[in-house]
Amino acid sequence: MKQVIQRFEKKYLLDADQCRSFVMRIQPYITEDIYPASTIYNLYLDTEQFDLIHRSIEKPPFKEKLRIRSYTPVCSEEEPIYLEIKRKYAQIVCKRRMQLSYGECRRFLNNPYLSASQIEKELSYTLYHYQVQPRIFLAYDRISYVGKQEQQLRITMDSHIRSRFDHLSLNDHESNEELFHRDMILLEIKAERSYPLWLSSVLSDMRLYPTSFSKVGQVFYKKEKGELLCLQAS
Repeated sequence: MKQVIQRFEKKYLLDADQCRSFVMRIQPYITEDIYPASTIYNLYLDTEQFDLIHRSIEKPPFKEKLRIRSYTPVCSEEEPIYLEIKRKYAQIVCKRRMQLSYGECRRFLNNPYLSASQIEKELSYTLYHYQVQPRIFLAYDRISYVGKQEQQLRITMDSHIRSRFDHLSLNDHESNEELFHRDMILLEIKAERSYPLWLSSVLSDMRLYPTSFSKVGQVFYKKEKGELLCLQAS
């Protein structure tokens, strides 16, 4: 199965009280997503020198990430995962991915092959070009909503963001490290077009402003520097 997703994405960093207030304010306009609560497991792919993450931290106009993603812990080679390229230009995000088994994915990483599929060609070229392997595990718990009238509007809230640089599998491990020391939540708003008026009004009334925030970028910077990257409005 192959998928292409393209949309605008903005991120907001909230504490737990702000998040509860935000959800109460937008409750009349949203409904639970098809998967309202989930845990997302990722293995981010990079070079030995972490070239992709270094480039992302520099905030260039164009950047891309490679990752293996699962929505359940992966305990065998036969379990399904997604292999993804996530590209961002300005605020437009394009995600291209294909579903395959974890075993197939591991073999594909070691021997990228070309096929008739455009997505597989892009993945093969990118993997071969960068010569990447899994470098960082990153997981988080997500609550998801969609707009009642705007079905393409998706609002997600990520908490318990955790990571590690060893024991690289799609499972939690005792060596996981929490990104935040306090109860912070990353709100992401994903839309094909501009925000509906009700959403813009709530964000304005609550004085919530978008920030430049990459989960894997923050994890890497904290590992290297012992602190989070400076958060700036985007």
